[in-house]
Amino acid sequence: MTSALLIILGAFFFAVMTAISQHLAGVFHPIFIVALRNSCALIGLMPMIVAYWKELCYTLHFPHIRNLLMRAGVGQVATSCWFLGASTLSLPMAMSISFITPLLTTLAAIIALKEKVTKWQWTGLIIGFMGVLVILKPGLTPISPGTILVFSATLCWAINNVIIKFLSTNYNPFIILIGMMGGMTLFSLPFMVFYWQPIPITTVPWIIALGITTNCWQLSISYAYRKSTVAFLQPFDFSKLIFASVIGYLSFGEVLQIHAYVGTFIILLSATYTTWQEKRHHLVTSL
Repeated sequence: MTSALLIILGAFFFAVMTAISQHLAGVFHPIFIVALRNSCALIGLMPMIVAYWKELCYTLHFPHIRNLLMRAGVGQVATSCWFLGASTLSLPMAMSISFITPLLTTLAAIIALKEKVTKWQWTGLIIGFMGVLVILKPGLTPISPGTILVFSATLCWAINNVIIKFLSTNYNPFIILIGMMGGMTLFSLPFMVFYWQPIPITTVPWIIALGITTNCWQLSISYAYRKSTVAFLQPFDFSKLIFASVIGYLSFGEVLQIHAYVGTFIILLSATYTTWQEKRHHLVTSL
């Protein structure tokens, strides 16, 4: 259950991070926000870089550096698509579209990691996906460029989640985070120069908060994947919508329609069902 709580905590930090990026989108270009986030997050990790310096030097050799840079490259594409797409959509709607990620992640884990998915984990995912369909109303809601960008981000995150699972079994979560933010900062430097804008002093606290929530989100999911399987954790990732709905309403006055609340209830049902079945399974096997 610790891993499930870590995923839920990560979902909270992710929702806050996205809300901050939407707030800053009124001042900066989304690609510039990505570059600022990466740089600020890396600066915040300086104490950890000093603490894990010897271990970091070891990972600078092949194939370790390749694995970490692959994670950073996919993360850079995902974050850029997400910030660009989310800046044109409401926070709850962007989060709702991203809920295709758990299903794609589970499929990727089966193919790449050879994970065995139990029938109740499949049932939980399908129930959760049905909740997403209730929210999105496919065929009734027009597809915008923002929707396509957010969907592209979900594809990248599905790949990324599998990479994180692989890395978390071989590396310290702090090493994974430092490698990711270092690589993403490196990849985003050309875009920072191209999209450079003066940084008003009033935005500095928001940029710092963006970096902090990014690090907290990544650490939470790295530790979670270290403790449990990808398939078990994915239904709990649906909790992002709850946090996004509350933050969207309090920060931007965004209110979900009744079908979105129905979809949210279905999503919660999926996570509850998966947890109950997992506890029941462990209880039976321990007898």
